[in-house]
Amino acid sequence: MKALIAGAGIAGLTLGRCLAQKGWQVTILDEGSAARGEGYLIQLFGSGYEAARRMGLMPRLLPLAYEMSSVRWLNASGRTTSRLPYRTLQELLDGRLMNLMRADLEQAILEQLPSNVQLRFHCSIVYVRTPVGHVEVELSSGDVERGDVLIGADGVRSRIRDLVFGEGSVWSHYLGFHTSTFVIHAPEVRDELGNDLHILSVPRREVGLFAVREGNVAAFFVHRAPQTAPPQSPFEALEAEYGDLGWYVPLVLERAKALPTFLYEQAAQVVLPHWYRGRIALLGDACQAVSLLPGQGASLSLAAAYVLGEELNGTTDVKEALARYEHRVRPPLAQLRRAGRRAADWLVPATPAGILARDAALRLASVRGLSRLLRPVVNAAREDVIVPAE
Repeated sequence: MKALIAGAGIAGLTLGRCLAQKGWQVTILDEGSAARGEGYLIQLFGSGYEAARRMGLMPRLLPLAYEMSSVRWLNASGRTTSRLPYRTLQELLDGRLMNLMRADLEQAILEQLPSNVQLRFHCSIVYVRTPVGHVEVELSSGDVERGDVLIGADGVRSRIRDLVFGEGSVWSHYLGFHTSTFVIHAPEVRDELGNDLHILSVPRREVGLFAVREGNVAAFFVHRAPQTAPPQSPFEALEAEYGDLGWYVPLVLERAKALPTFLYEQAAQVVLPHWYRGRIALLGDACQAVSLLPGQGASLSLAAAYVLGEELNGTTDVKEALARYEHRVRPPLAQLRRAGRRAADWLVPATPAGILARDAALRLASVRGLSRLLRPVVNAAREDVIVPAE
């Protein structure tokens, strides 16, 4: 059996590894020049954490993980207004929580790829055909690849989704936020940040900073905004939105100016009536983007790819395997989407009163025995049912 996978991100690499270990021939096609390896911080939790454990990734990931002492929310002047011990979040997630650089997770999966996985970069898929019994893709080079199944794991702007299911904007539900994340070199900020995640929170906007290795700082920005065309200059968009803030924001923006590129997205959920058609299916952010929570996409991609690998490895009936994959993942994902929409309003309040209410709840939740107050928000990060217990 041969699988064609569009996209060499976490979802595509995970599925390729799972299938190849069971004897499949796997070709992973990607438009880029190499595996992406974006440099930003993610949180691996829930069934993503469980999938990584079952794949044997933990011995490689644990030394790369970052310890976090607490999460601090700051006001406009940089003063702490609420603090949540990190152990509270770990307890709410049953200890299955890990802070990683996305590139480290991707590299760990790459290192596990068997020799029967072929990685082909600079490959743009321009056409998909479905002759009886298999599927074919035509590449921009003119080459044709044939397989028993085609998986579109090529992100929120999936080319496979557009070719097979229709233009992507039809299925995209904008959440009302713009987000950006990147890593800068700022060793002078290290002592201030320590091992705490600091989040500067003002109405409509938040900036998060966390110290990582080699004098670097991982930064994320999120703000409420109407849906508009993506900015021609992401840096100018950040500067216009956050340029009036104090604390370390001016320094971070100045260092970001020197970056060749960084991630800037309009947060959206992708909602399709079905994820598969014949021998073709979607995976990861191409169909399962959920919320604003950092790392949600990585955890979901890892878990869903593991489930899809289980189903394809369990039968020779590809169409039935794709149906079972959707049947297992879609119901809990629908719950996560609803929780993600609710959590967005709580995570990034629109008004000063909303910030005061959130900070009051956080202060209460930090008291031992009252962490259950955060359960509704944490439920937006739980995907335990995606990977059933053994």
